[in-house]
Amino acid sequence: MKVIKHFQDKFTKKYYRVGAEYKGDRVKELQNKGFLAPSFNLSEYLDGSAKEVKKNVDGLEPEQIEELIKIEKDNKSRNTVISHLESLVGE
Repeated sequence: MKVIKHFQDKFTKKYYRVGAEYKGDRVKELQNKGFLAPSFNLSEYLDGSAKEVKKNVDGLEPEQIEELIKIEKDNKSRNTVISHLESLVGE
């Protein structure tokens, strides 16, 4: 799982920086606390209204956003969502 907020593991005392990979036993706990990226399907970021999508995609990597643009164009093709996603990757 990708680290999205730096932390020190309370058991191993190992320090994890943003962008590092965490392969420990506490994935769900650390996801719930906002230290690790969510582990659900990328297309689930597009569920809900355009306003919800804008909130959901905050903090995603550019490659993930590019994939979401493709998914959105192939499915609902909402101009508001596509414009917002493209603005995040500078298109």
